[in-house]
Amino acid sequence: MRTWVFKEDTHGGIHIPDEFESSASGGRAIALGYFDGVHRGHNKLFEVLREVSALNGLQTMAHTFSQTPKSKVYESAGSGLITTLSERCDLIHRAGIDEIAVFPFSSSFSSMKAESFLDEYVLNLLKAKIVVVGEDYRFGAGREGDVVLLSSWAKRRGVQAILVPPEKHGDKVISSSWIRSCILEGNLETACLLLGRPIAYEGSVLSGRKLGRTLGFPTANIGIPFGKIVPQFGVYASFLLYESQLIPSVSNIGVRPTIEKPDVHPMIETTMHHVDLDLYGKVVKVFPVRKIREERKFSSLEALQAQIGKDLIDSIRIHEEIDFDYSKLIPGVVL
Repeated sequence: MRTWVFKEDTHGGIHIPDEFESSASGGRAIALGYFDGVHRGHNKLFEVLREVSALNGLQTMAHTFSQTPKSKVYESAGSGLITTLSERCDLIHRAGIDEIAVFPFSSSFSSMKAESFLDEYVLNLLKAKIVVVGEDYRFGAGREGDVVLLSSWAKRRGVQAILVPPEKHGDKVISSSWIRSCILEGNLETACLLLGRPIAYEGSVLSGRKLGRTLGFPTANIGIPFGKIVPQFGVYASFLLYESQLIPSVSNIGVRPTIEKPDVHPMIETTMHHVDLDLYGKVVKVFPVRKIREERKFSSLEALQAQIGKDLIDSIRIHEEIDFDYSKLIPGVVL
């Protein structure tokens, strides 16, 4: 599996990576989209892509952008992405896609006409024989391109265009915007159902003030990557992944307003159940799964300490509901 990263050149175009042009002389089956979250709808599209590529003896490729297109910018923390670029690429590869083409979203791309993008990049550079998109796919300057334009172009160029119907949850179409709204509202249970997995936050454990240990609840604290969506501030039942071990936990997401100097940037402060590991400097992944309460400022550290004890009890009850069986939440794709 290979990720091809195309850099912007001095003329506003893209610099082609070494070896790319000779990498698929027989052509490719390509999925076009941004794929933020790599949710159930995206995975349905990738399943179709794998099937048609196998029938036609083609390599599979997903095309995406390194920066956030203007149509994908949201008024939330940073750009409010469900997955960082590295997470997105990892999930796409784990969905069985051979290659990923990551383009910069330069000024030249934002002003490029839809058919020019298809001719210059999808056909001539990426060597598309088959193009797979969702029925709501839009592209080109001002989002002028749609599946009608794409289908017409494909017919004239001898390319097969496959339109994949949307995946639904209940009677509503699964979309990145719906998932994003759920996360911002703290409704991580629904977000998990739509994604097909819990949202994850990965980072190195920070060496902080060790206040949690002072209060009797040692914590593992990680920052939230810039540009990644931040759930509604609050306390969540969660679990922590470290070296293939899943550990039940409770996590505060926010700025810790009770301490003397609250954090400027939101972070995740995770307390593990019945486990005390020295994780400073270690890379961990935290999965918040159900909100327990909103973050709030307490009158004293003693009041905060008492509330943390209650939060642990509430969290344990939630973990007991699923009998600590995270296979119901975690498909192998995220480990």
